[in-house]
Amino acid sequence: MEMGQPTPFSHPHLFPQVEGVEDQVTPCITRAEYADRVAALASKLPARSAAVFPAAPVPIMSNDVPYRYRQNSDLLYLCGFEEPHAALMVHASGESILFVAEKDPDRELWDGPRSGVDAAAAYFAVTGTAPVSSVADACRAVIDAGGELLVAKGPTRDASVVGNAASRASEADPTSLVERMRVFKSNGELQIMANAARITSLAFGAVAERLGSGTVYSERDVDALLEVVTRSRFGDRLAYPPVVASGSRATILHYVANNRLLQPGELLLIDAGAEYCGYACDVTRTYPISGKFSAPQALEAVLDAADTQRDKYDSLAKLGGMATRAMTDALVETKIVESRGDAKRAVDVLYPHSIGHLLGMDTHDTPTARHTPFGPGMVFTVEPGLYFGAHALQLLYDECGIAIDPAFAGIGVRIEDNVAIDGATLDRRLLTASIPKARADIEAGMAAAKAAASVSSPS
Repeated sequence: MEMGQPTPFSHPHLFPQVEGVEDQVTPCITRAEYADRVAALASKLPARSAAVFPAAPVPIMSNDVPYRYRQNSDLLYLCGFEEPHAALMVHASGESILFVAEKDPDRELWDGPRSGVDAAAAYFAVTGTAPVSSVADACRAVIDAGGELLVAKGPTRDASVVGNAASRASEADPTSLVERMRVFKSNGELQIMANAARITSLAFGAVAERLGSGTVYSERDVDALLEVVTRSRFGDRLAYPPVVASGSRATILHYVANNRLLQPGELLLIDAGAEYCGYACDVTRTYPISGKFSAPQALEAVLDAADTQRDKYDSLAKLGGMATRAMTDALVETKIVESRGDAKRAVDVLYPHSIGHLLGMDTHDTPTARHTPFGPGMVFTVEPGLYFGAHALQLLYDECGIAIDPAFAGIGVRIEDNVAIDGATLDRRLLTASIPKARADIEAGMAAAKAAASVSSPS
């Protein structure tokens, strides 16, 4: 049975051998778990309704050349199907139909194997399958029978598979129902995310080693190294375009041009993460390009705010308040500003983003459920930062009369970790603990890499 995606039979090297975990459809996620997800969604739907989740469209780079395909997260979560030109319909009755592209030897010659209707029926935890060309008819049948049709919307869904039947659909979008489920990860999902963090740790470790040995010379070198390590360690891809920002570029929050040469004495801020089996890691570290932080670069304020284990907290909002207070205190203690009042105003300007976001199949995961109180299985980021950009410093001076030492101009520091909540006690587990972030640890690692490089160099 040839499938259009990896299976334990065709790609056993991609499926971990986990005690007590059998019948995996995708790595670490079993047929039973997928069936439970569909059943849970069906129980949340209005009576006599059906929800449709189209696959992601095929993204085009130019003309007829596509980017590598990534499935829509909701469809992937519900059934694990990775191919394009598909949709999943879930009825309130519990029936689930996976619509897939039919076998086509001519197209498969160009694009690779398709699972097809019969193989999909045998492999995936759905009650039935059908050709994707019949989605619109199935949608009309729901409406004609007096039921309510809910169609998931958004740019990562191929609306064309539903056709004009979408015009008769309810205004309600079932996305939020699935996102409220996706917030709480199963043990299998947490294992996947731990693996994504492990791959990310290897990538950051490779970068730190090459920085220490002086064998990367540009932001582009670092960008490429992150991708090479991620892919070679079985990551699907980088979870998002990486930020590799040296010097003053680190004060640009979403800088992704990554085209500057590295300069001695500057900092390098890297925001990157591996995607593994459809789940993202999202990490930021700040490195001294020359191997040692200068006094203004250390910015222990950010390190203190990144202490995810300091106190109990039950929401990102509460954590954000704690982080802001920590940075405010540190700005005064390190004499970057003179008074606590000035420090509060400075943090408002120098720290323009929130403390973090939910993390999962998407980097900015489940946005409709972002205010969900913390519970077992939730994963989130903690990412305090301070950015001494020219505009921010001028704004502080002009509007608040606060003058920051010019030595800080152009410095940007962010530290980002991923935290999982385990068990009923809400104990937190730092998934990214293996990636050094403290000043002493980073400097020691880079010094060791430099020493190793000098020993291995020919005399």
